[in-house]
Amino acid sequence: MQKLNDSSNTIKKRETMRKICWLYLLIIPIILHAQQVDSIRVNFESDLDWQQVLEKAKIENKHIFVDCYTTWCAPCRKMEAEVYSTDQVANYLNNNFISVKFQMDKTDKDNNNIKSHYKDVEYLSKQYTITGYPTFLFFSSDGKLVHQDLGYKSVPDFLILTKNASDPKRQYYTQVEEYKAGKKNYADMVELAIASRQNGNYEIAKKIAHDYKKNVIDTLSDNALLTRMNLVLFDNFYTLFFEEGTNGRLFKLFLNRGAEVDRIINKPDFSDFFISKMIEKEEIDDKIYKDGQPVKEEPRWKDMSRSITKKYGEKYAVSLVPMAKVQFYKRTKKWSEFAKLFESRIKEFPPRENSTVFSKSVGHPSANLGDAWVLNDFCWDLFRLCDDKNVLKKALVWTDIAIKLEFDPSLYLTFYDTKANLLYKMGRVNEAVQLEEKTIAIAIKRNLLAEFLIDEFKKSLDKMRKGEPTWRS
Repeated sequence: MQKLNDSSNTIKKRETMRKICWLYLLIIPIILHAQQVDSIRVNFESDLDWQQVLEKAKIENKHIFVDCYTTWCAPCRKMEAEVYSTDQVANYLNNNFISVKFQMDKTDKDNNNIKSHYKDVEYLSKQYTITGYPTFLFFSSDGKLVHQDLGYKSVPDFLILTKNASDPKRQYYTQVEEYKAGKKNYADMVELAIASRQNGNYEIAKKIAHDYKKNVIDTLSDNALLTRMNLVLFDNFYTLFFEEGTNGRLFKLFLNRGAEVDRIINKPDFSDFFISKMIEKEEIDDKIYKDGQPVKEEPRWKDMSRSITKKYGEKYAVSLVPMAKVQFYKRTKKWSEFAKLFESRIKEFPPRENSTVFSKSVGHPSANLGDAWVLNDFCWDLFRLCDDKNVLKKALVWTDIAIKLEFDPSLYLTFYDTKANLLYKMGRVNEAVQLEEKTIAIAIKRNLLAEFLIDEFKKSLDKMRKGEPTWRS
């Protein structure tokens, strides 16, 4: 009886296994199909040189898409992982373009395929304006550059970009040629000016922007002028605003209707930025700099404060004068005065994570990069330019503040390098060497920094070990 039960159980097990096997065989094609759908990617022609790409595009009557990237570019890697891997982008590019990627930098890890494109990369770099990465170049089927763009794009934005690149009415270079020929479409002119600036064509960008201001903005009433598009133009071309001065219509409009301006462009303190810069230029900079150089005598800071307070209110005097003093003492290398004022700014506006309040209080031109970055940037300048050990000791403390505030490892590793160089300049050689070694090791192990930056750190480390200056003497 037991044997019969065992036999029955065995049969049941076998039947169960057979069912599982049949189900598996049925499911496999579905799984494979799903994998094939998921694995659709952009077909980049990695085995063709540039001349062969041009010939292929001509034969197939397709546009050409070129992705110019570097090994150290995070947005480039993000495009690869999030955009080129999607079926929408892959299908559109594969159906309408001959696509190719070119690595624009050189590394020791380059394989033979990458090396075979060195000449193509050199040609593209010389022939076309590439101001950042990733840069996207679009060519017609006969090899003429028709469109260009820069930076990471989401899938929807990238699809819009590729479709514009196929449309003569939206192609950047086609629009520029028409503008130069006298065909002016003022409805698209702001976008064209901004695109020209982004693509590194600064002269034509400036010309288009001035043309739009003169023939459109200057003809509008104050109410009609206040549109998002017009304000975006000023956001990209500051000089259009500053050329009029404090007596100009734009300054008065921003001063009297600042809250409305900020709301339209959806940027807090947008109007205040322009107002502050204009006041700073006329009330401070024009008095403490002559022909771009600092005046030799000590500026009359109190007189400037009184004048600004009388004309525009105490708010601007309190913020602008100390800011100008920080920059003036830095440029004149009056490091003791600089350190005292800088320290007072830190106490009054403590640097914080994800904040720009301190950065703006010291008038840093790249304040929007954040307090940590700005702190480190000032400390790096002190390392390069200052020999006062008391000031360098303070800079070491400020660097530690920056390191604690920064959460991005690719940034705080550069802060480590700043600290290592400060330690070295102060004579604390062993500490400096150990920190620089640690920085390089982390960067390599975690692949956090561009190779050229790691090479710079290695050069500094080598000089530290040899007892040579790591700063300009």
